[in-house]
Amino acid sequence: SDLVIVVSIHIVASPIEESEADIGWYLIRVFMLWFVWHRSMIFMNAAAVFRQSECILHYLVVFMWMAFVLAMTQAFSMSNDTRAIKLYLVLRALETLAYYKQVTAPRPPFLAEDRYNRMKRLLPSMIISFVAAEVLPLSLAIFLRDRSTDDPSLPAVLAALVLILLTFILGALSHDGLDESGGKTKMIAFNADHLQERYELISLIFIGEICFAAGRPSNDEDRTMASAAALISAFGAYLLVFTTGSAGQTEFWVRSIKHRFFGIIMYVGLFCSIPAIGAGLVRVLEEDDASEVDGETEHSLSCNLSAADLLCYASGAFLIFSSLLNLSNLEATKEISKAKIGIWARVFVRLACGFICLLFSLLGGGMGCAGDIPSPTFLCPLLMLTSAIIEIWAVRSVTVRRSK
Repeated sequence: SDLVIVVSIHIVASPIEESEADIGWYLIRVFMLWFVWHRSMIFMNAAAVFRQSECILHYLVVFMWMAFVLAMTQAFSMSNDTRAIKLYLVLRALETLAYYKQVTAPRPPFLAEDRYNRMKRLLPSMIISFVAAEVLPLSLAIFLRDRSTDDPSLPAVLAALVLILLTFILGALSHDGLDESGGKTKMIAFNADHLQERYELISLIFIGEICFAAGRPSNDEDRTMASAAALISAFGAYLLVFTTGSAGQTEFWVRSIKHRFFGIIMYVGLFCSIPAIGAGLVRVLEEDDASEVDGETEHSLSCNLSAADLLCYASGAFLIFSSLLNLSNLEATKEISKAKIGIWARVFVRLACGFICLLFSLLGGGMGCAGDIPSPTFLCPLLMLTSAIIEIWAVRSVTVRRSK
């Protein structure tokens, strides 16, 4: 299922490699793909808790889910968003039904009663939010669609996304309470390790997608450095996501449900920005591609600086979202005896690099070119790598005193 979503988002990101692409619809499509994937993790997590993930019925549901996701992606790739929304609603109904079937089954003896009851209590709110935040506004978007182009109503679609986020946040606030006995132990309905593993795995696969830009076919030897910049982007993104945590920190996955939901929203930003980095690099490289005219190869005499705008925006967004994701982790400040750079300073460094990338797009023609390639093509990856190196150096200096 993870690979299906990665392939789907890669296909959805392909159109933004063109300069006239609609970035707004790209973000909407990625959000919808992410949400169906996230909700699938919920019923798969429930199946693992109930030890039903190996049964034939579960495999059948997962197969149907993958088939509908690919059909929705095909509709997105053809800009048939009305059909894609219909398939999205079918997918969400399938996920809700699968979760309903799971938690209404008799409690198995190995499952704690309090955890079983908590998972069961989530069902009514999931159904209500599905109907109110998704079925109603998206059905309205289909009903109010442009009859000439068959495009869904954009305001209704945006309203649905806002309602999904609101119900997402309200769900975190309402279910992050104490246990029924009034104690201080928070009852976690789902397996945090499972969710963390899936989110980190899909992030790693997304980062690998950036490398596709480095392998674009070309006869232009001058593009070797630009391909190297794509590899530096992928390497820097990997380091920033996976190697900049300090010793002794508590990750947001196990802090509380509020922190977990905040971290998940930050992951959505990463899922939108990482494919866009690859698409931005492809846009720059294709802008510089040689063209065959009358049997002769002609090259552009000057680079197109606007071709690097998407790369600047995507790199800046990645650095900003990943810094906030890192900030949601709790550093054991009371136990740290020595650190060259604290977590707030590390976050500031990454945020500064992100805003500098955004500034590159605003400077436009003032940035200049390196040969036929816009300078931001090299500067944005270097900023990502520089931030990663500074943070790795900082976290390696952290020592934690053992409590006596």
